[in-house]
Amino acid sequence: MHQQEMRILGQVPQLDLVDEGLIERCESFQQALAVSRAMGRRKPSDGVIADVVGVLPCVWSRIQNKPKNRPAYMPETGYKSLCDAVGNVGVVQWLANQVGMTLVPKRETREQQLRRELEEIERARVGRAA
Repeated sequence: MHQQEMRILGQVPQLDLVDEGLIERCESFQQALAVSRAMGRRKPSDGVIADVVGVLPCVWSRIQNKPKNRPAYMPETGYKSLCDAVGNVGVVQWLANQVGMTLVPKRETREQQLRRELEEIERARVGRAA
């Protein structure tokens, strides 16, 4: 039984990071949400997302569209479920970007680490050239 549990944990797909350039161009949470969904490995319906986030479909619609007269906001407990549903952390990256931070996974493959470091070097190089 213990080995089976470990095998199942090994099969859990890691959440992807969305390209930082795309995230930086997002001016609102709604834009970041749209980018995250578009770039996601999984394409859940609005109803599925509402269910996993724990809100009614009408509330999910208001979260996505942010109408001026009746806005709705993501429940703080729903971010992980949203990320799991679309397969990436784009919305969380956008939140981090709003305070001048970037996300780094707790566990990275060597390839992911090298790719991240190359992106950081490139951003620093572009920043010095500007």
